[in-house]
Amino acid sequence: MARGEAPADLVLKNARIINTFVGEIEQGNVAIYGDRIAGIGDYDEAKEIIDLQGNYLAPGLIDGHTHIESSMLHPARYAQAVVPRGTLTVVTDLHEIANVCGLKGIKFVIDWAQKLPLDMLFMAPSCVPATTLETSGAQIGTEEVKGLLTSPNVIGLGEVMNFPGVLSGDEKVLNKIIASQGSVIDGHAPGLKGKELNAYIAAGIFSDHECT
Repeated sequence: MARGEAPADLVLKNARIINTFVGEIEQGNVAIYGDRIAGIGDYDEAKEIIDLQGNYLAPGLIDGHTHIESSMLHPARYAQAVVPRGTLTVVTDLHEIANVCGLKGIKFVIDWAQKLPLDMLFMAPSCVPATTLETSGAQIGTEEVKGLLTSPNVIGLGEVMNFPGVLSGDEKVLNKIIASQGSVIDGHAPGLKGKELNAYIAAGIFSDHECT
């Protein structure tokens, strides 16, 4: 089919295709087979043809870090807001709902995510409560993190905000990081530099939410 010897399921013709790899806009047709793009080029045979009449065709956008609870929207309404504007995947740290509703709140969002036209990936919250001085609706320890990492679409550990705990070797913090080895571990290291930053990175943390 990609060679043009069999008809595609769908051809999007006369598209202005945004090529994000080379930063150019190409004129052409896009052949689709099943749920895959089979090719871009001179395709004109398909079970269905849609003439885009020169409209732009772009890859879906990925929001690499968000907290969807901050939108104050139900997951379905959130998808309704962002999908028409081009965002097709989000990676969300459920830190906020976890601090209010615990595992029950996390499960609510994960269950809803399976029903949406939006790919929603999750980070298991690492700091619930956010600090030992904070009053929260739940506590999430190492065993809860291990359980979350087996849940659908959970890809890693959310931003490790307790950087003093990392640097001081707090077992509760480090055990969550150890439990998350082999997955993505997000960081949160405001003001760290030099040897302290080196130590934070050495703990196995991949990124820094505070970088600009």
